[in-house]
Amino acid sequence: MLGCGDRYHCPPGLDRVDSIDRLVGQVAEAGKLQVEVLEFEYCVPQPIVSRLLKLDNGQKVQRAVRVRNRQGGIPVMHLTTYVPEQIGRTYSKKDLGRYPLYQFLGRIGKSYRKAQQTVGACLADPIVGAPLKVSVGSPLIFIQRVLFTERNEPVEYLELRAPPDLYALSMSWKADDALTVEHGQFVQAFANL
Repeated sequence: MLGCGDRYHCPPGLDRVDSIDRLVGQVAEAGKLQVEVLEFEYCVPQPIVSRLLKLDNGQKVQRAVRVRNRQGGIPVMHLTTYVPEQIGRTYSKKDLGRYPLYQFLGRIGKSYRKAQQTVGACLADPIVGAPLKVSVGSPLIFIQRVLFTERNEPVEYLELRAPPDLYALSMSWKADDALTVEHGQFVQAFANL
């Protein structure tokens, strides 16, 4: 049985948690873009989202769907975020249209300190394609991310979809990183898709 959102979600599969400094910078940059809040609701999420946020069965989340635009109204990314209901009740739809979600989390002492994410690709469906102004079937970058507090409490699950010509994800690797067991897990995660 699916919950709000009505899509199947593969959980972020990498067990390694790196420094979050780069991610925080990317989130802050995205927060500077114009935003349009398309949906804002409280609902029981799909079971996979409940599991990722460590929620009890039937526990609600605040689910928001937003589109971030560059100057001139060019859509760059489609975001669907899920936060536990008690966190979501600390801000409104109007607030989310003016400030990035990470600022509300920080305000209540739930700042990001760790993240797990999976980066992949998907095709635009009518629901995502229209607000991104791309044709149905267009390729999109697809990022699934769970964000945690310092106490390892999951506070947000995010799905980001973006046209590859307008959004890029950049990572740096050092030679010694390639020789670690974690690198092997990274390769294994891709091999198991």
